[in-house]
Amino acid sequence: MYAYSTWLSVQALNLMKYTFLLKPMAAITPLLNYRRKRGMSVTRDLIDWMGGFPYEFAAYDVLVRYLNRRGFDLVVGRPNTSLGCHELLFRRVEGN
Repeated sequence: MYAYSTWLSVQALNLMKYTFLLKPMAAITPLLNYRRKRGMSVTRDLIDWMGGFPYEFAAYDVLVRYLNRRGFDLVVGRPNTSLGCHELLFRRVEGN
């Protein structure tokens, strides 16, 4: 309930701001296109954000070393340089 009320309050303030600027669609359009742009619904995103904290950050090279020691080879990897997640695909080494 906390997440929903907080999100709703922020959206209401955002809508008021853009309404005063005579551009209400600047606040409404992102909400209408949310699922297409983010790949998930607002509800799922809120649950994900609330359940995702606190979390522990791991550097890209630390993750690669950790899994290498446990018998996995990196197939494809893309380190994140901003506010997202590293993308890594590993394959178990034969015999492990």
